[in-house]
Amino acid sequence: MTIKIVKRSVQGASQFDHSFASVQNRVRKAPYSSGNYPEQVWLGMLQLPKPPKKEFFMAVDGDNLLGRIGANIPPDYPGKGYVGFFEVDVTHSDHEKIAKELLEQAESWLKEEGASEVIGPINYNTWFSYRFRVDQSDDRFFVWEPINPPEYVTYFKNFGFKTNESYSSTLSDKNYKFADATKKYYDRTIKDGFTFHAFDSEEFLLENLESIFTLSLEGFSKNYLYEAITFPEFQALYVPLFKKFDFSTSHMAKSPEGEPAAFSFTFKSGNDLVFKSIVVNPNFQGKGLSNALIHCCAKMGHEQGLVDYISALFKRDSITANNLQAKTETLWEHEYQLFSKKID
Repeated sequence: MTIKIVKRSVQGASQFDHSFASVQNRVRKAPYSSGNYPEQVWLGMLQLPKPPKKEFFMAVDGDNLLGRIGANIPPDYPGKGYVGFFEVDVTHSDHEKIAKELLEQAESWLKEEGASEVIGPINYNTWFSYRFRVDQSDDRFFVWEPINPPEYVTYFKNFGFKTNESYSSTLSDKNYKFADATKKYYDRTIKDGFTFHAFDSEEFLLENLESIFTLSLEGFSKNYLYEAITFPEFQALYVPLFKKFDFSTSHMAKSPEGEPAAFSFTFKSGNDLVFKSIVVNPNFQGKGLSNALIHCCAKMGHEQGLVDYISALFKRDSITANNLQAKTETLWEHEYQLFSKKID
């Protein structure tokens, strides 16, 4: 048995890409396969024009595909490099060696491109999938969160990666309690002339997509490792999500003059309401809009029979996370981490 690392720029995209895109579905075993993407999604990502500096590697043994990794240089962060698209067949007898060789190849390429620090897992940038789930507290897996075998975390740590940032998702008790706790903010903002509009149809979402895009750029611009994207890129990312999840509990707040001031992204997950994002235009911060939006979403979720709520994928100790988690009792928590390593 001979493990070989194949490089996209050497083999050529026409031969490489379909094999690379198939690796996840080949090596992931249940329950960690529940979040797998179709091969066509991976093909589309490989063929995106950005980022301009990127490379991909596969571990193979003859016709057997054993793992993969991607590496890229983020244009807005000189000296940093990202690794992502990471997969390894954890059932293979040499799985640790495969992981190490993939990480070595990616790090070597990043070093050649001028990076002095590698961060991962990140698939290109933080608009796409990033982070590993690091806890094994329960057997719940959701398609909206990172899903990975626990071995992936071990591979990164054994290679010298340390925790870079921490995130969490928590299930908290009772939407109606949440709605009651935030009603005063809703009442105050209504009195101030703000109006609230549910994302109750695909037409509403598409009509307001450009406003959501503008608010997202303004609201996320201070997020860790933020990179701006274009409106067509935003459309390509989010329009498919509107078809995949039920966002009807999400809301937009508009100013007394009718200007989009804030929005919340919430969606249904089983019998729970997931709070994914709350974004407020900087010009309207400090007016209670975040809590008012929480009230609208939690109230509608309760009316639709959604019992509890999940604060999803928030950075630990962020204002929004603390705001969401302080209202009621936490029933469970999932933890995620982003890792980094200095390149020698």
